[in-house]
Amino acid sequence: QGTLEKTLAEQGLVDSVENTVVTSKCEWTRQIIRLVPEGTWVNEGDVVVELDASELEQRLQKREIQIINARADLRHAEEVLQLQKLENASAAAQAELSHRLAELDLEKYLSGEFPKQQKQAEAKVALASEDFTRSQERSRYVVAMARKCYESPTAVDRQRLSEKKYKHALDTAQRELDLLVKYTYERQLAEYESQVAITKHELSRIGQQSQLAISNR
Repeated sequence: QGTLEKTLAEQGLVDSVENTVVTSKCEWTRQIIRLVPEGTWVNEGDVVVELDASELEQRLQKREIQIINARADLRHAEEVLQLQKLENASAAAQAELSHRLAELDLEKYLSGEFPKQQKQAEAKVALASEDFTRSQERSRYVVAMARKCYESPTAVDRQRLSEKKYKHALDTAQRELDLLVKYTYERQLAEYESQVAITKHELSRIGQQSQLAISNR
């Protein structure tokens, strides 16, 4: 009476029903620094082998340094870009102001300065013409009085000299008017129109240069 035990005495090899091959796909060194002893019972998630990670840690440190430097470069680039935008805006505003002032100068000359100068020159001619006409009338009167012996020959000569003086003043005023209309006006107009064209070209150049500066950043 008791438990019947069956004992089989036989020599041979014991192997597991299922085998799992663990291989390393690491790009760095495959040196093993820790390995669980053979036959150790392990569960899912247990660490059975530990490889040397020093090379990987060095790579990680280099990557972290690269990231820090890249972030610093990014901040610097953003600051430079912002500064460039401010410089572009300032240059564009200055160029636009110069162009607008050139347009105003042209408009001012055509609408104000030249008409005023022309009226002043014409008024000077009219006044000189009036003085010359009165001088002619005075000369005729003095000559008539001299024929009647009421004026002396000296008075006649003095009046003729006065008439020549007024004639010279009239000629001078007329030449100034002609110069103003034919030469001064054309010269000033060309200068103002040229300034308008130059500032317009500069405004366009600043715009293109600003876009190129931004794209190069």
